[in-house]
Order: sequence, then C-alpha cells, then structure tokens
Amino acid sequence: MRDVVVVGGSNSLMGKGWSGRLRALCRNGIGFKNLSIGAATSLMGIYLMKRGDIPEGATVLWEYALNESNHFNAGQSCESLLHHLDWFMETARRRNIHVLPLQFWNRPEVFSDAPNDYRRVLHDCLAAYGLRQIDTRDLSLHFAAEAGLDIAALYLDDMHYAVDTGFLDRLARLIAERLDDAVVPRAVTRLRDVELDLCRPSGHPERFETSVFQADTYPLNSDGLSIAAQGNLLASFVIAGDEAGAVTVSADGERIGTYSLQAAGLKPQGRVFKHLVHWTSAADDLRLVRSNLSLSSVRSSARPIVQNMYKWNEASAHAARSDEYVSALIERNANAATPNPNRSSSLRWQGPSAPCHPV
Repeated sequence: MRDVVVVGGSNSLMGKGWSGRLRALCRNGIGFKNLSIGAATSLMGIYLMKRGDIPEGATVLWEYALNESNHFNAGQSCESLLHHLDWFMETARRRNIHVLPLQFWNRPEVFSDAPNDYRRVLHDCLAAYGLRQIDTRDLSLHFAAEAGLDIAALYLDDMHYAVDTGFLDRLARLIAERLDDAVVPRAVTRLRDVELDLCRPSGHPERFETSVFQADTYPLNSDGLSIAAQGNLLASFVIAGDEAGAVTVSADGERIGTYSLQAAGLKPQGRVFKHLVHWTSAADDLRLVRSNLSLSSVRSSARPIVQNMYKWNEASAHAARSDEYVSALIERNANAATPNPNRSSSLRWQGPSAPCHPV
C-alpha cells in the first residue's frame, strides 16, 4: 500500500477542489489522506510529521507556497519561512518521506510583472533539495489560453481557484501522472547536528477534536502554563478562536512577545488549529530557551502582536476564552545535553539552503 498525504492550505481543503479529484483518480493500492489546514505554512507539516500523522515512507504533496507567499507579503521574513521549509524537508528526509511540491499562485501574483523574493528563492531551494515541482502558474496560463478564458476566470477569489472551469481536473490528472516524481529530499547539511522537539506544557490536558484534527490541549487560564525546554523557540501551536484573548510567551523569565489568539475569518464561537511564529524579522532573532518556557493568559492589554490571519478585537478579549495551547516547536543541538550560552550560535540560523535575496 502506498500512502499519499496532502499537506497544504485552503485550496487543498475545498470540497470540490483538486484534492478530491485526485483522490478519485488514485488507483488501487494507494491510501489517500488529506491533512491540510487553512492558512498554514510548512510549520504545520512539520508538526504533522513529528506527531506521526504522516507515515514513514509516505508520498507527501506539499502545497504551502501560496500561503507562505501571503505570509511573506504580510511581513514574515523570507529567512524564517525558508528556515521552516528547510526543517520540513529535513524532517521528511529523516523519515524517508517522498515529497512532490505543488506551487500554487494567488491571482494578483499571476498578473504581477515579477515574483516576490520568497517565490524567487523557493525555486532555488526546491532544486537544492533535489525535488521536481509542479508549478501551476504556467499551467494555468496555458490552460486559460487553450480554453479561451481570461486567467482571472480560473479563480474564485484572489486566493482560491474556481472549481468549475476544468482547470482543477487538468491539475489533478497531472499530479496523478507525476506521483512517481516524488523523492526523498536531499539532506540540509547545516541541520545535521540539530533536532526538533514538540514540547508540551505540564498539567492535565483537555481534548480538541474536529472531523479532521484531534489534539491534547492546555487551557490558558490565570495560573499560566509552563514548559520544560532547551533550545531555540521556532513556533507555538495553538487553538485559536473567534472570541479569544492573547498569550504572553516568555523564556526563562524574559518576555518574548504577547500574541493575539483571535483567528480571522471564523464564524462566531469558531475555533481552529493554528501556529504562531516567534521569528519573523529578517535578523537572526531566534529565541533561546535555556530551561523553561512560560505562557501567561492576557485578556486586556496594549494591542498584542497580530500575525497574518489573526485579528484583534478588544471587546472579544473579555469574553469566555476559547483559545488553548498545544505545544512549542523547539530546535536544539543534538550533541549538547544542556544549552551552553557560549555555544548558542550552533543553534542559530545560518542561512537557507539557497541565498535569501532576488536571483
């Protein structure tokens, strides 16, 4: 049995989208699973691999480029996005997971004169991993020309492909034909002696469950939460809500930041699994945790950090909290039993597998 797993954003979740059409094309002997989550980046794929949701040896269809380009345009640095991408590919390599990248494009990007910096460097990174991608930009342009359609007609809105143009059937057939192009990524040399850990708070968890996702969670209450951890803090995985507060994240007593946990685009009382990124600037601002990470609930304060696809409504922050913490993603030196301040540079980002500047 061959396991095919889709990890991506909302285009991969649409009920009549490309992934459902691909599932229908998969022949006997292929197990098909869709683990996509809207607005996610490669961080979510890392979480799914580390948690064991993606079987060792599986074929993964990576569809985070559209979302990552959105996050870049909203202010997340190219450096941090590519650091996480390196970790996705290195984690896949260590678990013998084959990857076929699918690079989808927003409608405004198709009409743009030139791709943004993230798109430019992504091309080189995928080549450095030894991967052959499926790029929908040229595919959509050719399809629109053959069908006599304006390229804009292939989109439902700026971020999503329409489901009734025939383009997604073409795309699904191409992906089915090219499943054997998926290969295990090449090693990311600079991550050779580094490990990733999912670190959970101490205490008694609750359970968050939807039709597609389940996890142990930890309520953000007045007592706060504590995580024993050592290494660089990359991200926090959380349950965000339409009505939620904020969380202050601190390492060894030093505040890292206060972040909104109000998710944008949800229905009233809706909740969703999301990630917070703790390194967003172009500088090397990975946050070293020497022994302890603490999480404090915040109901009302100065405006918190509002990352892409989050929002902040002060009035909602006073409602009953619907947000919870899941785990922290920690990067640590595999050869160091305890963090050494004099060796912390070995844990720090030293550049992506391709230069992070226009080429």
